[in-house]
Amino acid sequence: MLRREGSYGRSGGDGAGAGPPSVCLHSPLPSSVETGRGQFVVVSGDCLAPAERIDTIHVSLDGRREAAELSPIPGGVSFWQAVLLPRDRIGRSCRLQVLVRLGSGQEIPFSLGETRCRKVRWQPVSVPGELPRKGLIAICMATYHPQLHAFQRQVDSIRAQTYDNWICIVNDDGTPSDAWEKMRRHCAGDERFRFTRNGQNLGFYHNFEQSLKRVPAAVEYVALSDQDDVWYPTKLSRLVRRLRETGATLVYSDMRVVDADGNELAPSYWINRKNEYRDLEALLVANTVTGAASLFRRDLLDLALPFPPRVGDAFHDHWLACVALSTGKIGYVDAPLYDYYQYGGSVIGHCDFVRFSLLQRLASLIRFCSRMCRPSEARPTLRRKYVSALAIYRGECRRLRLVGNTLQARCRLTRRAARQLDLFNGGVSSVAKLLWLHGKVVTRGKTTDDAELRLAMGSFARLVEQRRKVRVHAAD
Repeated sequence: MLRREGSYGRSGGDGAGAGPPSVCLHSPLPSSVETGRGQFVVVSGDCLAPAERIDTIHVSLDGRREAAELSPIPGGVSFWQAVLLPRDRIGRSCRLQVLVRLGSGQEIPFSLGETRCRKVRWQPVSVPGELPRKGLIAICMATYHPQLHAFQRQVDSIRAQTYDNWICIVNDDGTPSDAWEKMRRHCAGDERFRFTRNGQNLGFYHNFEQSLKRVPAAVEYVALSDQDDVWYPTKLSRLVRRLRETGATLVYSDMRVVDADGNELAPSYWINRKNEYRDLEALLVANTVTGAASLFRRDLLDLALPFPPRVGDAFHDHWLACVALSTGKIGYVDAPLYDYYQYGGSVIGHCDFVRFSLLQRLASLIRFCSRMCRPSEARPTLRRKYVSALAIYRGECRRLRLVGNTLQARCRLTRRAARQLDLFNGGVSSVAKLLWLHGKVVTRGKTTDDAELRLAMGSFARLVEQRRKVRVHAAD
């Protein structure tokens, strides 16, 4: 529980019975945050006020107030807000508060404490002296308990590259010590490999972030690597050539998808999907850029780091692709340049998108309407849809709004890019924009697996939830 400020005394207990309002955060405020060119901190929790009506909750950063999103829960509300820590606060501590306004008009402050804004903590590895700095590539491989033979297979394919001006940063996220030593021994004698470890398990998203923080300033390009694929010998050379030809910020290639035994599952990633890498709106709602297929310019890291807070299913390659396309352009090599090994436990694997015809969509709508005409099915069906759509809003719409807001805080965007990143600004306009995007996707033959339609449903469910809160207050 958080302590009230001023003369309000101690916050309430567990919310049982009538008592003063109390606030409990879902996770504690970090003592410090890497701010870089602007970073958000997520503030979320529950406010219980059994004897009062809660009208609004604001999160205050050094006096600057932002209205939090509220969701009704028994005895109070749940709140959520992403608060910007601007770049000009680096080296300073920021004081955060939660301000709860009750139906009586009384506003009660709860202190969250202070968080210090600091620079990105770069931890660059050293570069062997004999490697030329011009054209040097840093390959960032994030590992976690890999099968040793698969790791060795990937390492050997990197060693076999025709483009040999590279270093490989192997950043580990908690592999047992005996396996870690075996990984190191396989690379012994090749000074281009640099092995580093996280102090604690961070998950793949932040493991890649830590790996990128170890990239030396001297390198020109950065490539990403999984721990268990097989690169074709010309992968790096073709990506570098394409990057130079197009003047792009980031380039990536196709891949061949194989099973654990190396048997082909698909000759291309794009069997039933259209590769969309020029349209920022389409890329934002349905990523097509795979990290292990990518190569980008070193200066992209100045904007990309630190990664935004992880909300929902956040992926490092999607974030990097959005930064690249918001500030430059993305190029593509229309050929598989490596074998992507798909295992049953893969974090994310190859997925085909089904293209629905207009007749199929109409038939689905008719089936839904027929269920709505049956009283026994209508209410539970709508309830399931509502709960599912709210989960989409909280996990995906919030994440994508955070991506757009972070880019707007850090980058000099064109007017068009800023408009495209504003898909999730909330309210009726978000629903309208996403439905308009769905119309463009359908009519232009793009494939997003109807992601924008699901996101529109999520945004609409949020509007319903807001209206539900108003009705709850009216009943009070």
